[in-house]
Amino acid sequence: MERSSSLKTTLFRINDRLLRFPAVVAIRKAMICSIPVFLVSSFSSIMISLPVHQYQLFLRGEIGRDFLHYLSIIHNSADALIGILVAAAVSHYYVREVRPKDIELAWISSVLSMVNYGVMVIDHEKGQIIAQLGVNTVFISFISGLLSPILFLWMYENEFFGPKKSQRTVDPTWWWTIKSGPACMVIGAVLLTFTYFICALTHINSLYDGFYVFFNKILPIRAASEEINAVLLIVLRQFLCLLGMNGGVLTNKISFNYFEPLLMENIDAASEGLTPKNIVNSDSIGMVTSAGGAGMGIALVIAILLVSVSSRKKWLAKFSLLPAIFNISEILQYGVPLAFSPIYAIPFMAIPLINFFIYWVLTKVGLLPVVVDTCDWILPCFVQAARQLGVITGPVFITLLLVLDVFIYIPFVKLSDEYDKHVFQRDVAELTKLLQQSEEKNVVFDHLALPNRLRTAWEILINDLSIDLKQKQNIQMYYQPQIDIEGKCIGAEALLRWKQELVGFVYPPLVIAIAKQGEILEELEEFIFNEAAKELGKLERNSHSDLKISVNITATSLLRDNLVEMLDDVVRCHGIKTTQLWIELTEQDAITSPQIALQRLETLKNKGYKLLIDDFGMGHTSLKYLQFGMFDTIKLDGSLTRNIAQEHANNSTIIASIAKLAEKFNLGIVAEYVENMNQKKMLEYLGVKYFQGYLISKPLDEVEFRTFLESHEELK
Repeated sequence: MERSSSLKTTLFRINDRLLRFPAVVAIRKAMICSIPVFLVSSFSSIMISLPVHQYQLFLRGEIGRDFLHYLSIIHNSADALIGILVAAAVSHYYVREVRPKDIELAWISSVLSMVNYGVMVIDHEKGQIIAQLGVNTVFISFISGLLSPILFLWMYENEFFGPKKSQRTVDPTWWWTIKSGPACMVIGAVLLTFTYFICALTHINSLYDGFYVFFNKILPIRAASEEINAVLLIVLRQFLCLLGMNGGVLTNKISFNYFEPLLMENIDAASEGLTPKNIVNSDSIGMVTSAGGAGMGIALVIAILLVSVSSRKKWLAKFSLLPAIFNISEILQYGVPLAFSPIYAIPFMAIPLINFFIYWVLTKVGLLPVVVDTCDWILPCFVQAARQLGVITGPVFITLLLVLDVFIYIPFVKLSDEYDKHVFQRDVAELTKLLQQSEEKNVVFDHLALPNRLRTAWEILINDLSIDLKQKQNIQMYYQPQIDIEGKCIGAEALLRWKQELVGFVYPPLVIAIAKQGEILEELEEFIFNEAAKELGKLERNSHSDLKISVNITATSLLRDNLVEMLDDVVRCHGIKTTQLWIELTEQDAITSPQIALQRLETLKNKGYKLLIDDFGMGHTSLKYLQFGMFDTIKLDGSLTRNIAQEHANNSTIIASIAKLAEKFNLGIVAEYVENMNQKKMLEYLGVKYFQGYLISKPLDEVEFRTFLESHEELK
């Protein structure tokens, strides 16, 4: 147990340290945002290569030829765009990490990186872009995506070209063009010259060719056995995949030159009636290490679908399932992401080695036949195994391997979910703390000033809230009862509760803030009013017709043209009276509301809705609203009621003054945060007649609220 905890702590610490590097964060984000293009590329590839004989005959017939041509165009276009897209995305996210407020710089750097990606993959001998683009050159995208912005930002900071930052012209577009244009040209020229001389000195056609030659010269080790070289090849492929590269493509020359002749020897021996002896060969390695793509991707897909609590990962796994069946793992590899993930590195590296070892032992002792046939890599693993190991033996063996691999992946999937939860909870807690600090200082919360990691959490919250709101899930209303001085329940305040899948209940003001920024506040408030009105309708049908429910609203919502119509529809739909639905507005919102919002409040009041001013203090501006009779009830500021029992506090004097004003203007007055009997008695003495707080009840869901009402009436 201690070892498990120690491993978890170590992996979490490594992951945290990795994510402190802007380059790593940029690459991971770029890989994730590239998934749509990978989807198009993968599915079109499957449609082209689907190993069904009749389907392939159709594609090569007169009718299917045009369809095949259409699929090829889609596949080639998507594949060619992957490298360019990743280069641009890496550059963009890198600049956003190091200079989060300079969005213009991020976009300029993205364009520069796309150009430099072309420079780096150009065939200098032919003077044209090489054919091997797409996922095969993603590592070139990483180099361009990081090198270009680093050079660009350095030149920008040192103001080598163009006007100084203090000399901005009136038109910002022209300023950015003048400022960045020369720097982009210089960087492009430098990188082009660099790649040209590298290619000339090393006698290679392109940087891609150079990397390709380098990786394929690492192996084989001539003095080592086939088994040792196979293990080293598997390790090399998996390591390259962990760095976001296509390990299979980058090392295919090793397989072709060293391991494929071993397969040919088996095929020749079998055709001559001899016993094949080469257990290790190109197809046997691929069969047991690449089912579902790199790292036995299909096993990871199954493990995620079985045990992951992340809806995002499950959604991604469902999309990855079909490609994984045909041994395409890039969607999963880039989407989870596996690259630069120390948590998945252990099973990702270990599982292919374990599978290879099991296959070698079973073949060595004669329980499995030696592979004597070649297969297309896109064939599903069960079909490959059936052809290479026997109709029954092969699928049974692969199934057992998959079961083992899934069980190996499962604890790491859980650990990954736990890490995601740990990071997200930490970031949301920090967001909550920052928002609370803004509330205490009475300043507007600026989400644009957030660090990138917190902005990511912010965007995830917006996305999840939008989904939950559309699907009417994980969002519900709680009701905190309010009583009068005689102990009778007069109603409740409706309180929003959103339970996010990773952090649990989110701080309600944070929910409102993200809804406002995500432009879903209108839908959220409509949901809140509908739920409150529905509850009032149910209460009325259960003989609680004299109750009211108050709902909070923001000053922003008062600017909605359809606010009054929406409230009228809600009241009419649920068969309640306007006097039962109270509308709460904070004092600060009331003070800062423009004239049109105040006119809307007046319209609501004339229609019979009761208005309540929340967090009421003694501001001069708010007092005039009492004079004008805008509001029906006031709620004391929580800071007044919380500290009322402390000696030498001035709160009791202020509350007494507010109570007299309320009586003069015929207003109700409610005290929140009433938590003990001594506090309640002091508030009663000062003239407060309505109470809300944990002394009376915590916020209750609709079932608990009705139970509270029934038990409360029985006591009366």
